[in-house]
Amino acid sequence: MRNNRIVWTPIAINSLREIKKFVLEQWSQDVLDYLLDLVDKRIHQLRSNPEMAPIVEKTQYRKLIIHKNISLFYVNENSLTKILLIWDNRQSPEKLYKVLTTADQ
Repeated sequence: MRNNRIVWTPIAINSLREIKKFVLEQWSQDVLDYLLDLVDKRIHQLRSNPEMAPIVEKTQYRKLIIHKNISLFYVNENSLTKILLIWDNRQSPEKLYKVLTTADQ
């Protein structure tokens, strides 16, 4: 079992912040706590199994479903897993690719 190092990009940190803000405005602290627990569990899984999520077609990015509305995008670089973005799946796919390529620089 590997134990990859996890690194968050500034865009990933900001995207998580935005989702947290949205969840608090629309729902409650309990819903936010539930979502953050899901994120933590998935990060823990990524540490030991960094190739668990499928590669997005025609890219090097992997997409890990956190919840039906939230996905985590990342890349593997040797023993490093770089989290690029936490994404609300209801947003435009065209915007997603643009943000991902920016996050991976």
